[in-house]
Amino acid sequence: MTRSSPFHVLAGALWRLLVAGVVLLALYVAAGRALMGNVSALQPQLLAALNERLPFTLSASSVSGRMEAFSPELVFTDLRLAFPGEAIEPVQLARGSLRLAPLRSLLTRSPQASFVTLSGLSVELDQDEAGHLRLRGFGVPGDDGGLRDWLASFLPRVRALVLEDNRVLLHRPDAQGRRARLDLTLRRSGSARTLDARIETAVGNAATLHAEGIGNPLSPATWRGDVFLALEAERLERLFDWLPVTVPVRAAGRAGVQLWLQQAGGRSDLRLSLAGDNLLLEGGGGGWRVPLASLAMDAALVEGGEGWTLHASDLSLAQGGRHWLLPRAQFDLRGDSLRVRSGEFRLDGIDSFLASLPSMPPRLADALGVLAPRGDVRALEFSLDDLRAPGRGWELTARVDDLAVESWRGAPGAAGADAFVRLYPGGGDVRIDSEGLVLAFPKVYREPLAYDTVHGDLRLRWDPEQLWIRSGLLEASGEEGTARALLGLHIPFSRTTVGPAMELLVGLGDSRARYRDKYLPYRLPATLRRWLADAIGPGRVVTGGFAWRGSLLEGNYDHLTVQLHFDVEDATVAFDPAWPPLEVFAGRLVIDDSRVSVWGERGEIAVWIVEDGQLKIGSQVSGFPTAA
Repeated sequence: MTRSSPFHVLAGALWRLLVAGVVLLALYVAAGRALMGNVSALQPQLLAALNERLPFTLSASSVSGRMEAFSPELVFTDLRLAFPGEAIEPVQLARGSLRLAPLRSLLTRSPQASFVTLSGLSVELDQDEAGHLRLRGFGVPGDDGGLRDWLASFLPRVRALVLEDNRVLLHRPDAQGRRARLDLTLRRSGSARTLDARIETAVGNAATLHAEGIGNPLSPATWRGDVFLALEAERLERLFDWLPVTVPVRAAGRAGVQLWLQQAGGRSDLRLSLAGDNLLLEGGGGGWRVPLASLAMDAALVEGGEGWTLHASDLSLAQGGRHWLLPRAQFDLRGDSLRVRSGEFRLDGIDSFLASLPSMPPRLADALGVLAPRGDVRALEFSLDDLRAPGRGWELTARVDDLAVESWRGAPGAAGADAFVRLYPGGGDVRIDSEGLVLAFPKVYREPLAYDTVHGDLRLRWDPEQLWIRSGLLEASGEEGTARALLGLHIPFSRTTVGPAMELLVGLGDSRARYRDKYLPYRLPATLRRWLADAIGPGRVVTGGFAWRGSLLEGNYDHLTVQLHFDVEDATVAFDPAWPPLEVFAGRLVIDDSRVSVWGERGEIAVWIVEDGQLKIGSQVSGFPTAA
């Protein structure tokens, strides 16, 4: 007789256990199917048993049962949940199913759900004037008969919760209700959670959410995970109705947004990608509006101790046929205040963008259209003290290279200016530090004035009626030498007798007489301009000066005076073609409107030496009266 080895004995025992297990499982499934098939007959008893363990009363028009794999599942039709007291209104569902966990149910001696499905749920939300959302019928916060505590303990034990084909109705105090369709699936595996949701509104807005992580998502300090949200909005303004808080900035138009959120240890890292068109940004109180043909960017959003910071890259803006690309930009939101900082971008076309703003005053929009600023913005910072009242407190600072503006109402145009600009309500400051600057005074000089370098400061002030521009000492060097100037401009926004007026004082030292034409205004009488061109020949200008005081209106001579003076050496002066020229002349020539005065220290006429001579020409020139 052959003795069986221990392995044969163990194999036989395992085989018998396996067969017994299969038989028991088959009997379990058969019994389960038989029991689930008779659920309808046991509907009253089943509902009563469930209601003993629930904080609400469950009723249904019909209850059926089935086996899903090895788990029994109850299916409820026309489900109704009634809550104790009057704090919470009943909830209606078209259909619901409850899949039981057999082993946990046996161990706890009470029904334990593993999968819950709810279909056709209608949820109504109330939004108060502060923007807070609340489930309609939940009464006073906290007065829920223990429902919140029951849900908090029930949901972590469920492996899957599915909400499908559900309806959400939002009630607002100042507008008609908003409707949306919601599908949601929440799954659990150990301490890991996965959430998939999609919500669609009647106006074409849709959002898809996928989140997965470890821990309790209701406790941000302990939850770790990732969230992805894809948003497609045909009417972006409708989405702000669903926000649980009031935000200081709103938007309208069409946009697509993708967000990625990483949460760990109570800290969040949020990144987003945005693309929209036909947008309108506005303050929460409607105090300002910014239209945009298109907007696109990638960004990271960081929550700080005092507010939010948005770090944007590849920020693209388009409006009025113009396009701007900002490689970097930062937006700091602190309560109702905003600060924007940006790196390099082209300024060209900014006038059309600013003119398109609904809040832009028409006169300022017209002025910007004429100025047509261009240049390279190297750095910019813009701050608003209150988004709801942007006109009260704001400041703009910028470093601009190669700035160019056209002349406006007599204010000089410029090209090639490097400047630091600071603007604020009612005024501003400009610091110029430029090489290769060209200034245009179309009301004074026919040709622009070109300089190798220009340094100085300008101060701006304005109110609804007028603009003032005043300079400190401006220093410019060019081919003619070094010039120093003081500039003052007064530009009224309505018609006045004087009109736009300018005070321009220019001083020149150690130059040559051939550069005199650069500072001779074409508004001098034609006869005087021709005489100056022919009378002063080669020589050295020790000092020279030009003064314009008064109106820039054409022909407004009653409110204008123009003066020039030249201190010359070794010069040739021909007072009249019939006279012999005065050579090796040293003296001063002064022009006061149409009057010319000459004081000579010395000079030579043919073989004669002239010393301490004086000549005055005070003739009346038609259309340009002699100053008294």
